[in-house]
Amino acid sequence: PTFYFVGVSTGQSSSRRVFPRWMAVLGRPEVVLQGVDFPLHDDPANYRAFVAFVRREPLALGGLVTTHKVDLLHAAADLFDELSPA
Repeated sequence: PTFYFVGVSTGQSSSRRVFPRWMAVLGRPEVVLQGVDFPLHDDPANYRAFVAFVRREPLALGGLVTTHKVDLLHAAADLFDELSPA
């Protein structure tokens, strides 16, 4: 099972060290954190492709989007089953 972390330079994030310990405490040591890096203001097609991949990947548990949250939402809002109001 994989939890995706979308950012610009996810490999440098402290979450890479903390996540395995967090999963161990939660009793889910098999869950891995996969960084996905996009350049700032990337092509909307790339955001859409990522969201489509997560939707169809049976082992995807979800993800955290940092810097790209607004761009990703604008590019792929129609691919989400549900969005909460701001």
